[in-house]
Amino acid sequence: MKKIFMLFILAFIVLYTSIFTVKEHQVAFVSNKYNNAIRMYTFGLHFAIPLINKLTYIEVNKRSSALSIKVNTADQKHRLTSYQLNMMIIYHISVPTTYFKYQELNSLTVISKVIANNVKDLIQTKVLQLGNINTLNQIKSFEIEPTFIPELGIVIDNITLTSLQGIHN
Repeated sequence: MKKIFMLFILAFIVLYTSIFTVKEHQVAFVSNKYNNAIRMYTFGLHFAIPLINKLTYIEVNKRSSALSIKVNTADQKHRLTSYQLNMMIIYHISVPTTYFKYQELNSLTVISKVIANNVKDLIQTKVLQLGNINTLNQIKSFEIEPTFIPELGIVIDNITLTSLQGIHN
């Protein structure tokens, strides 16, 4: 009777540690420690083998990040002026497998730098479109189309400029 009870307890523990839940705004990646196979799971109740599978959750809903970049402009007399732009970026993960693989190979600092470089390119393009320094304040209210960054599998949804400061050269 003791052996049956112990087997029942062991079976309960194995079953309890094998079941996992993925919430509505998450995806879960289960990677096999022995053959590096990766499976993605979406919303719901799922099963994984403990000690063999590694479980990783990624939030795919919108995220925000503060960013500060330096942008250069030139007026009609070709005088260079630099601006410090502080902004809030709203983005979401649109291709979770790409983001997961990139995150496995790189730190969050590297991911932040990739986002910053892409945003800087968007802003620099917008500044060049605006033309001269007098219209640079228009950048405070510019709107972007959602921009996909294929390297990370994310979409930048919105950029809000929080402050703009001229830097004299």
